[in-house]
Amino acid sequence: PARARAALADPTVPLLITEGEKKALKANQEGLACIAVGGLWNWQAGGRPIADLDRIDWYERETVIVPDSDVWTRPDLLQPVFALGKELETRGAKVNVLKLPSAPDGAKAGLDDYLCATSLEAFTALPRLALKHAAFSRTSLWWRGWVKRKDTGQGEAPQTVLELLERGETLRHFHPAQDVVDGVLFYGVPVGDRLTIVTSRRQGFTPETLPAGLALRHTDPGPSSVSHEAAAAWLAGRAEGSVARALDGLAAFLARYVALRDHTAALWLAAWALGTWCYRAFRVFPYLSVRSAERRCGKSRLMRLLCRVGFNASPPTTHPTEAQLYREAARRSGLQAFDEMESLKGGGDKERLAALISVLNVGFEQGGAVSRQEKRGDRFVEVLYEVYAPRVIAGLAGLKDTLEDRSLTLVMFRRRKDEVVARLGRETEAEAQALRDACALACLARIEDILSAYDLAPKVLDGQEVDDRAVDLWAPLLALALVADAEAGGDRAERLLRAARELSDARDADDEAGQAARLVGALQRVAAEVGTVVSPTELLEALKERGYAWLKSARGLAGLVAPLGLVARHAREGGRRGRFYLLDAAVLADLAARYNPAAREGVEAGLMPETVNNC
Repeated sequence: PARARAALADPTVPLLITEGEKKALKANQEGLACIAVGGLWNWQAGGRPIADLDRIDWYERETVIVPDSDVWTRPDLLQPVFALGKELETRGAKVNVLKLPSAPDGAKAGLDDYLCATSLEAFTALPRLALKHAAFSRTSLWWRGWVKRKDTGQGEAPQTVLELLERGETLRHFHPAQDVVDGVLFYGVPVGDRLTIVTSRRQGFTPETLPAGLALRHTDPGPSSVSHEAAAAWLAGRAEGSVARALDGLAAFLARYVALRDHTAALWLAAWALGTWCYRAFRVFPYLSVRSAERRCGKSRLMRLLCRVGFNASPPTTHPTEAQLYREAARRSGLQAFDEMESLKGGGDKERLAALISVLNVGFEQGGAVSRQEKRGDRFVEVLYEVYAPRVIAGLAGLKDTLEDRSLTLVMFRRRKDEVVARLGRETEAEAQALRDACALACLARIEDILSAYDLAPKVLDGQEVDDRAVDLWAPLLALALVADAEAGGDRAERLLRAARELSDARDADDEAGQAARLVGALQRVAAEVGTVVSPTELLEALKERGYAWLKSARGLAGLVAPLGLVARHAREGGRRGRFYLLDAAVLADLAARYNPAAREGVEAGLMPETVNNC
């Protein structure tokens, strides 16, 4: 029924479940959100819950099953009621079973019978029994055995592969705050306590009027950055959007308020900020890592400005909570900003930050999720939280290597006295609001062009001598620059490509200074100066003299070199028998080519390993 359909994605609305369609219609007529099953066992098919249950957000929802009055004297009828309740508890629902009284003459009564004969107030006062109630003691024992047989496949009608394939997926769920489905951009715009959805095709929907085959993941996108005025003007055809205007406006805004040593940085930062408004169109969206050598270099100011113009941005925080990490990304689909995150490099409260690291490692790519065990009913179930979202991470130190590999890095410097920046004031928010509207309209108007440019961008980047990960990270930004140049001319794409090359060179320099590259270089020096066949003790002492004084034992040495494929083996050397490391020149040259970009270029150019090492 319409009232119930509108509540499916909103877990704050209590939901009734009864047996029989007309009973559900009567309940909805009385103002109750109620859905029906055609029979007590019809919530499942072939021993499995039906797909329609997946349309409903059950998490923490007050759910009341309302069976006919005769189930309380018929154990065979109470069993499917209890089994349905346990299934819904595993999905996060708070389940009770309402006890309807029999008719005055002792006959069976259903939900519609009771509502026709009494008042809604009387219905509300009826007892609701939790599944732990003593009334379900015998049924609970039956259910444990039923679940065990069900989990082992006993008693189920076998399904053929064809039957399984034909079931398929009937619904496509999308995020209400922002999503891109079949080339169409969706924005969720709350109006009071109602959610409206605006699309790039100038269509407007509410959760209950969505096209067939589409369903919301939930109805709580948080306060949207898309203003009512911009959404209304778009739907009415009174407004158009321009990627070039939005991109140039953002670049000028950032350059006016922040001292950026590299003027090209304002452009790619602007492209990153604009990209947050359509990031779900991209397979990968890079993090922004902002760091500096010391404090008071403008990191926090830049972060606050990006939060003002980014999509659905949360306020910057230095202590992200569990709820913020695992739920906010899935709910708001917006920019997250973490400041003073030096401890991500090591030290600090490692236990508190472990959850953040696990999110960041997967949250830069569409489909990235983290798994948590949560209690549902009387057992724990695995819950996946999708954590794909744009993120700014600021601190004095660089990030862990895996996180740097997922980020575009901006190094901030102290502002010189002759570098003037505007003060933040009341007019700053007015500028930011105008830019937010420009970003929303640009993405709504040009999403198809953005998607086409995104398909082209990797081919353009492949010709710029940047690595595969850099291609992934820069492709969304380049796509926006290409669309802007196609709209208004200019060299935005070329300037952005230049920035991509420069940052890629900086990443290569970091690689040359990386742990693996340094270790390979030290091993090459040991091979040249000590020998190519060395005992663990000899290699330990040689490495200590070459920058590895912290090594304490042969066991620690084995752990250090094992990731490079180097293992001490039994051999005879110069009359000695024992375990030795073989530091083969060809093997070390291959390792250098893999971990040191300069060495790799030398090998590709045909230089001898000795020449590369000397370089």
